Amino acid sequence: MESVLSISNDLDTPHSVREIRTRFACWGLAVMKDQLVITTGYDENSILILDINGSEIRTIRPDNYQSNKLPYPFHVKINRSETMIYISYNDGRKMVAYNSSWNVLFTYTDQDMKVPYGIDTDREGNIYLCGSISCNVQHVSSDGKLIKLLVTKKEHMNEPLAIKFYNDMDRFFVTYSDCDVVEVYDMCD
Repeated sequence: MESVLSISNDLDTPHSVREIRTRFACWGLAVMKDQLVITTGYDENSILILDINGSEIRTIRPDNYQSNKLPYPFHVKINRSETMIYISYNDGRKMVAYNSSWNVLFTYTDQDMKVPYGIDTDREGNIYLCGSISCNVQHVSSDGKLIKLLVTKKEHMNEPLAIKFYNDMDRFFVTYSDCDVVEVYDMCD
């Protein structure tokens, strides 16, 4: 009797297709032009670029304008047109914008930003950055200028960890450390 392979049509049940092994623990992950962009605090705080099969294409050990090491690249966000890469650096107050050739376009820093984590962009290309320890969410222009604080420590004492814009609306979601709530914010007045 021939065995028959059963294939589930249950779309609600995810299943692992395969694994992609990396040299180091992955902290952040994004996909750009069929390549995986992975951040890690190992190998001199590298950013690993892998093809979709897992072969390493490039290792980036970014320096800022003064050639000082940028410690602990954490979250990574790639804009819709895949022309800009934003990485928050967990040790310090930095978010760096790169072009698709991995040249630094600008470094965003702010005294009121402590331990940046989650990062997202809206349809106009503005950047939204969660300051975990500073308990805030900052709205930053596409060229790296602070527009305003959207969430402050006065309004919310928990540490924001992740932010995500909802489709093309002026609405975003924020998750917080040690909190079982996802807060929904509306940008409209």
